[in-house]
Amino acid sequence: MCQAEICPVPVKSVEQQALQQLHRLRSQWIRTRTARINQPRAALREFGIFIPVGAKRAVTAIREALEEAGNGLPDVLRPFVLEVLQEIAQLEERNVRIDSTLRELTREDAVVQRLLKIPGIGLLTASALREQSSSTHGDFPPEDTLLPGWASPPVSTHPASDDA
Repeated sequence: MCQAEICPVPVKSVEQQALQQLHRLRSQWIRTRTARINQPRAALREFGIFIPVGAKRAVTAIREALEEAGNGLPDVLRPFVLEVLQEIAQLEERNVRIDSTLRELTREDAVVQRLLKIPGIGLLTASALREQSSSTHGDFPPEDTLLPGWASPPVSTHPASDDA
């Protein structure tokens, strides 16, 4: 039971706290990158230049729009849109570095290595689950109890057809 609105929480190790902060930074940078992509997308649309959905496709289309001289985009905006593209590239590089750091920090972590064996779980999910775990000695629950149904084929909820 909680007393006076203060509930006990599992103690996290320094390593788990570091993982948590890396995930938070990564999420923040992804949100920022999305906002940076959407800003020139909207600005270019004002001039009749349509930018496709998807980060990679959008960045490529924005870059192509900057290179095309007669597309209606005022020259005064071009250097600033280019700066936004450079900022997007910096945010992407930061996320690559965080991914690399997560990979390095969890290389010897028995819990993360066990989680990575579960189909559908990659480094980001495994390291996020690890930082949420109160386990510090690798005594994580078995994979089949950790995420019930993830490793099983989906069960159909539709009645079988009589056409067979």
